[in-house]
Amino acid sequence: MTLQERFKQHIGKIVGHDSQHALLNISKTIEFRAGVPFVTQGDISEHIFFMREGIARYYISSEDGREANKTFAPAPSLLGSTYGLVTGEPCLLSIAPLDDS
Repeated sequence: MTLQERFKQHIGKIVGHDSQHALLNISKTIEFRAGVPFVTQGDISEHIFFMREGIARYYISSEDGREANKTFAPAPSLLGSTYGLVTGEPCLLSIAPLDDS
């Protein structure tokens, strides 16, 4: 099964056909590297991501460099800053995978 087919299968349980097409238009395929954020606090978010394996952490960073975990998302999951996508405002948190995929 291709990645796009897996994505459609996963989101098909959540949203209708028109919404699936809209989600595919703002989706992006990347290689995840452990510990490297693909959404960064303070940046403008333009994509959502479908993680097919692994686990990612959502976290916030303070000005002095401390980090606090907000939540963890195991695969399969849609990941991204919905706040940033909807409002066009900077992301309130960062998202990074805990392992390579």
